Amino acid sequence: MECSFCLEKIPFVHELMDIVRFKSISEKDICPKCARLFAKVTASFSCQSCGQMLEQDECEDCRAWRINFPPYVVNHRAIYYYNQAMKEWFRTFKFLGNEQLATTFSTVIEKALESYQVDYIIPIPLSTERRAERGFNQVESLLDAARISYTNMLLKNTHTQSQSSKNKKSRLKMEQVFKLKNEYKNRIDGKKILLVDDIYTTGKTIFQAYQVLTLERPQSIASFSLAR
Repeated sequence: MECSFCLEKIPFVHELMDIVRFKSISEKDICPKCARLFAKVTASFSCQSCGQMLEQDECEDCRAWRINFPPYVVNHRAIYYYNQAMKEWFRTFKFLGNEQLATTFSTVIEKALESYQVDYIIPIPLSTERRAERGFNQVESLLDAARISYTNMLLKNTHTQSQSSKNKKSRLKMEQVFKLKNEYKNRIDGKKILLVDDIYTTGKTIFQAYQVLTLERPQSIASFSLAR
């Protein structure tokens, strides 16, 4: 079996240990060397609302959302910090278009999402232009690789500049880009929703999706991402 990141063969003893223990490691599709490059979010050293690495319970962004947009409260979980290794992985997967890398974290994503008891898992959509340019929606690819069922009920109205290329001030400017597909109106009243994105930065993308969905009176809206 080859590592999906570095393409080197995963040592047989590593695979054998998984069989002996009757379980797989969190990142079964990458080798132990590559797995050590990615840092998992640690609750004791992170914002309790979004997972940002810090020594306080609440980060500046989450405090701003809570104070400026009540009753909205961030309820987000991420698996990994967006460190240099994760940045390079996303560059290859997302921006260079290597969709095969979607399997890298399939096991850990599957395990994380199994803990959610929700009615709908909704991936953050791309604009038509961005999807045509990239050839795939990276969030859908991650969910497909993890064998997670999801519902595409949001549309992105316009093609916008990538969040990763914006400064913080630009990211926080409010410009609604999402809308609910007509066939899902009046169908999520009282339902539990989980929004899924690839990377969580300031929380603006999730908040905009929340604004659209909350008009339909769901019971709850939480969010999840691979990286923070």
